[in-house]
Amino acid sequence: MLRIVPENLSGSRQGSAAVPAARLGLSGRANAGPILEQGNAREDDFPFAWRRKSWEPWDWKLVSVSQNETQFDPMELP
Repeated sequence: MLRIVPENLSGSRQGSAAVPAARLGLSGRANAGPILEQGNAREDDFPFAWRRKSWEPWDWKLVSVSQNETQFDPMELP
């Protein structure tokens, strides 16, 4: 099991767009070592860009997630 814990949550909203951001701390099983090691070494936040799709309060779509420091080679993942 991989546990993701947000730290230093911040964000902004403008019209129908919202961008919350947080540093994500990771913990979990030993077989996720490369993911935990690389994830916890990151200092920059992960911005999550959302766009509101309609007037309904639950109707938001995640349009992007970025983190400039993170790069995973899919061949190295367990």
